[in-house]
Amino acid sequence: MLEHILPELEQRLQSSTCSHTTQQRLQLIAEELMTNTIKYGYPDQPQGSFTLAINIHQKSAEIIYTDDGIPFDPTHPPEVDTGLSVADRPIGGLGLHLIAQLCPDSHYCRTQGQNQLRLVLAMTDTINAPLP
Repeated sequence: MLEHILPELEQRLQSSTCSHTTQQRLQLIAEELMTNTIKYGYPDQPQGSFTLAINIHQKSAEIIYTDDGIPFDPTHPPEVDTGLSVADRPIGGLGLHLIAQLCPDSHYCRTQGQNQLRLVLAMTDTINAPLP
């Protein structure tokens, strides 16, 4: 499924006015959100649906992501011990941690059976978020 969506997203971002770094960050965020929804959002059904919208503004990009999976608030990810080596870290949670670091301006709500997430990514190449 993502093999069709991600190249389209990449093409659209490349035609936008945002920097290459911002494009990469937006792709990472989108891929993480969609992957989590596909892997964990539908435990009792074979599939569901999600929508992704990215609005590019002069100094920020707004990501609006909606899915009809089980209720899940990604704005409060579990703590990740970034001091551990990669080999010693438990699997999972790092992607949401990274999204939280890149997009501290976030809002989640559950409305009419849908998870609705709004993230704001500052469009700068010097975000003060250390990568894990």
